Amino acid sequence: YASGDLLVVDNIELLFDQSLKLDPLDLLKRHAHRLRVVAAWPGELRDGRLSYAEIGHPEYQDYNLDGLVPFEIDTVR
Repeated sequence: YASGDLLVVDNIELLFDQSLKLDPLDLLKRHAHRLRVVAAWPGELRDGRLSYAEIGHPEYQDYNLDGLVPFEIDTVR
């Protein structure tokens, strides 16, 4: 979804497909140079690191939080 200078993205799992040869976080950061980007991350935020998939999985990615403003939504009630 895009409106004005805001880009909201969800279901980005397909960006991790190795055949695409993309760095999903870098792609989002590049868009953030022009727009405010809000992305639903399909992985984990733990110990100041953002990850996708488990270690050993072909699509595993691990990132530091430089340049990011993470927030979590607590869905457990």
